[in-house]
Amino acid sequence: MASYLPINIKDLLYFRGVESTRVELKRSWNEETTGVQVLRTICAFANDLFNINGGYIVIGVAEENGTAVMPPVGLMKTELEGIQKWIRGQCRRLNPEYQPLMSPEEVDGKNLLVIWVPASDTRPHQAPAAKGAGYSFYVRIGAETVDAKGQVLTDLLSMTAKVPFDDRRAPQFTLYDLRATLVREFLHDVRSGLLNEKDDIEVYRRMRLSARTNGHEVPRNVALLFFSDDPEQAFLGARIEVVHFTDDTGGDILEERIFRGPLHRQTRDCLDYLSNLTTSHSQKLADQATTKGWVSYPFAALEESLVNAIYHRSYDATPEPTKVYLYPDRVEITSYPGPVPGLRPEHFRSQVRIPNVPARNRRIGELLKELRLAEARGTGVPKVFRAMQENQSPPPRFEFDESRTYFTVVLPAHPDYSRRLALRDAAMSKVTKRQPAIPKAVIQPELRGSADAVSTDPLEIDQIVLERAIKELEEGRLQDAHHSFETAQKSISNNPRFLYQFARTKLEIAISLPETVTPTSNEHELDARNTLLRAAQKIFRTVQQQPAPENIRAFASYHLGRAMRALRSPESRVRAEFQKAADILPDEPSFQAALSERSND
Repeated sequence: MASYLPINIKDLLYFRGVESTRVELKRSWNEETTGVQVLRTICAFANDLFNINGGYIVIGVAEENGTAVMPPVGLMKTELEGIQKWIRGQCRRLNPEYQPLMSPEEVDGKNLLVIWVPASDTRPHQAPAAKGAGYSFYVRIGAETVDAKGQVLTDLLSMTAKVPFDDRRAPQFTLYDLRATLVREFLHDVRSGLLNEKDDIEVYRRMRLSARTNGHEVPRNVALLFFSDDPEQAFLGARIEVVHFTDDTGGDILEERIFRGPLHRQTRDCLDYLSNLTTSHSQKLADQATTKGWVSYPFAALEESLVNAIYHRSYDATPEPTKVYLYPDRVEITSYPGPVPGLRPEHFRSQVRIPNVPARNRRIGELLKELRLAEARGTGVPKVFRAMQENQSPPPRFEFDESRTYFTVVLPAHPDYSRRLALRDAAMSKVTKRQPAIPKAVIQPELRGSADAVSTDPLEIDQIVLERAIKELEEGRLQDAHHSFETAQKSISNNPRFLYQFARTKLEIAISLPETVTPTSNEHELDARNTLLRAAQKIFRTVQQQPAPENIRAFASYHLGRAMRALRSPESRVRAEFQKAADILPDEPSFQAALSERSND
């Protein structure tokens, strides 16, 4: 039995990839009661008051406490054609006429009829009222179909023939601008029966990715966003930019990354990149079989914030990309413009219900949910708060200006992660003499005394060791300092990002020391310099061999080349490392500059 559904039937019945409020279940069929209810629900879904792209009606499945009762009751196979004929005939009575898409399905050996009701381009619609009393406008409020009255009716009428931008036609493009392979990858991912349809054009029609205009079919905007190689050809700013700053003021940039391509693919690629930057810490609890731990940024909070930025931003005439700014103490995710009217700053606080307001994009959200990238409507902000709280991180902040030109989610780093970074930066500052002392605010009270204080927490031990290393450097005991850094390194040996950072610290310490014996130095200092360089070289090679993000591998190769050059390794080997870095990130200017430098030999 061929399926006309863009979603897997069992995912639909179990509300996976679609909210339960968008699914109406009917146990059985009769024209007098079920038929009238179905007609009004079709009208309500077509009116799509909150821009969530209508919904589905499933006939042949009972409902209990908001969930489907399985196995389904089913329908007689001989009933299916008659029910569809009746619905098509009654839908001609809607004002204006609207025809849904119907798909007979089979689940657990039972026949069902699924009625897919996408949002209408010609809303609002009316359906016959009860007992022949004229016509009424119907809408969905939660899981109920109700007669639109008062302010609800006013809001519906204000949406007359107003189609969200992502669902509009794109007459300047053709269906040849879509890639059928991308569409079929999507259908495979969501396990849709439409994958069996051989005709690509028919697949576009059934997924409502195309529409007829002036006698020919053109793609809708959502189709170009998800199923073209480069959505930016049609929509400026349809990309994600990630900028990694070295300090909390945004002064110096460590790295920039741009994610392009189909909307869902660039979202996934960016999330993969961010997950690789996340640092985790765990501690074994004394006399217990459990551990406690934290991560620098909970992935659930990162994922929800980024996906919401992609979902709720505008793609209509805004050239600004979605921006992810990484600072030492926070992540900021910004999209343009700000939230839709009806949402106020107080709605973005902990344990505050987000009101039902029309979404900016109805199709983008639908496809992201089917791919399990987006959550059910209204659950995103609470999920971010919950993820941060469970990680014992500071609460998130949601910011937008009075004119609603932007919307920013600020995710503060876990306090202990911030302390680690501050101590590491303090170590660098002491060596390069940029700052006089460790920022005491980042050291826990019990660590502010002797560096030999006793602790069982690996994080606290790291802090003590780093503080001791700084003291040893101040006293000129470079070999002791080297040993302290090595001790701290062991606790993070499974994290390529931190390994890279430790190696970079060792390299900068070594380069700050004299290259040869001078009247103010001695051979021990020279030995310490070379020891640090070799240690840094060894760690950089370890990072290269680990499954690290490509930017870390690139910079590891670059700094390995610097360490080898400082050790006066053959220039051909030094340049080979610089070339590795440039091959990974060809646009990084420091790599190209290193390749153009002459040998110091």
